[in-house]
Amino acid sequence: MSIPEEETEVFIKRAAWLVESAGRFAPIRTTCLKESLVLHRILDRKHIDTELRIGVTRTGEHLKAHAWLERNGVPIFGYDPEDGYQPLTSA
Repeated sequence: MSIPEEETEVFIKRAAWLVESAGRFAPIRTTCLKESLVLHRILDRKHIDTELRIGVTRTGEHLKAHAWLERNGVPIFGYDPEDGYQPLTSA
């Protein structure tokens, strides 16, 4: 069941908040990848297309990875440009 386009943004924000809240209180450790996948699935069930993105950044000798969601090329969940993650290209 899809939702009207004018309600999509509100639904995305509410669903993202719920996923983040559930992650804080979950009995198991959540990660950015797990939360992004859960939100992607929730939005997919409402026919809201999103793209799972994975990026990396280097801190000294350490390589760190991060996952987030984008919709129409715009980050909607889990991305802060100040973190410096560079998206990996699609294969």
